[in-house]
Amino acid sequence: MRALPAPPRRIALLALSALLLLVPALWPRLTQPAAADTASFSLLYDPGPAHDCYALVVEDPPDKNTTPDPGRTSSAGCGAFAGTEEFTRKSPERPTWDIGTYGWNTSNWGTSPGYSFTTQTAAKTVTMRNDASGVCGLHETNVSYTYPDSQLKPGPDRAYRTAADGRINVSYRAKIQQTEPFTCGEKRALLTTDLIFEDSEHGSAHPDVISVVHYDPGTFKAPDSNGVVWYTRDDTTMTCPDGCRVMVRSPDLMKDATWASIDDDFSQLFDKYVDYVNPEHLPKSDFVLRGIQIVSSNTGSSTTASVSDVDARMTPNAPVHAPLTYGLKGSDGQSLCLDDYNNATTPPAVADIWDCNGGDAQDWTIGQDDTLQVHGLCLGVSGDGTADHAPVGLDRCDGGAHQKWVLGRYGQIYNPVSGRCLEVANASDTRGDKNLELFDCWGGAQQKWWTPAGDYR
Repeated sequence: MRALPAPPRRIALLALSALLLLVPALWPRLTQPAAADTASFSLLYDPGPAHDCYALVVEDPPDKNTTPDPGRTSSAGCGAFAGTEEFTRKSPERPTWDIGTYGWNTSNWGTSPGYSFTTQTAAKTVTMRNDASGVCGLHETNVSYTYPDSQLKPGPDRAYRTAADGRINVSYRAKIQQTEPFTCGEKRALLTTDLIFEDSEHGSAHPDVISVVHYDPGTFKAPDSNGVVWYTRDDTTMTCPDGCRVMVRSPDLMKDATWASIDDDFSQLFDKYVDYVNPEHLPKSDFVLRGIQIVSSNTGSSTTASVSDVDARMTPNAPVHAPLTYGLKGSDGQSLCLDDYNNATTPPAVADIWDCNGGDAQDWTIGQDDTLQVHGLCLGVSGDGTADHAPVGLDRCDGGAHQKWVLGRYGQIYNPVSGRCLEVANASDTRGDKNLELFDCWGGAQQKWWTPAGDYR
């Protein structure tokens, strides 16, 4: 099976399903999703969506006008979670969600397609009307966490999340109703969930996608015996020059006009369809997670879809470990690292800076709970201090706010309760210096602590 040519894309990550839809079976059933594993965490800054923090993105409109309408963008709710992202994302005020269209003009907003936000429990319900009745060309509406320059939550060590880091589940509630019959030869009225990757071979211009069909009243295209509806792999060369994309069909399709709970295990799907997603056998760690989208795609039909409680979660395979390299080098040019002085294992203990040597005393566990641990001890502010010059050392882990640290942008490590950063007093570059303290975050070299991942990008 060979790919058909795709229309050009103004934004590479948006409306990828448009390509996938030009033309299963291993995942959880359409039942209530299991309770999230206590070790799992959300990859989204705003699961739900829970806040009015979104923007309209128009792709490939017939009139070629892609200028966003400010009246269809809201950042009113972005501040509610800006505090958790201000040190990690480029623009805290930037909307997190895209409400996207493909094949529609901006002027069609509110008519066809149309969107509305309604409150349902603690989250928003996004209702999308995609009225393509009598229009025999591809038309989409989508709810996307793939805005330009976006990223899912990075790892606690500032690294991009990859397919190797843990199990990835995307879940949400949805209802879709076909409101007009098919009027074209192609019977397309689909609702799909897409997980988007970027791999080292194809780069950001040619992302990889796993797309799961959950609604298909017209049997748009019957899946092959292995569950695949469509793919981009070249069967002769076993490569994907434009990115590896595969569409699979859920064995439990949604019923018309009936709410269903979706929970797709994309790690299982990646492994099952690895020959389509990764025919070049790249390491899983080469597949960076880029975004998710839920797409209504029609040709010659009309549907109304409602989506709520969207989340993408990861259950990590293992804790994140990394050395923390100090922003100043020693007088002899040697790199210095945050260190457990004398390899202490009993509290209280002293933290210092020492020649980077790859030893256990410099192997920091960077926790999803915002702790920095070494030898089972937690880095913390002595006496629960929050003021400038409050001393920092190692002690028994107690879960307190004084032991919480976030690896932020610009190499800084900050303590959320105080809003201050970890630094070495007096900008010392002397190995063995134990004068670690809190101080106002100002960007000096003595406040920089780098992991191998470098800074956020």
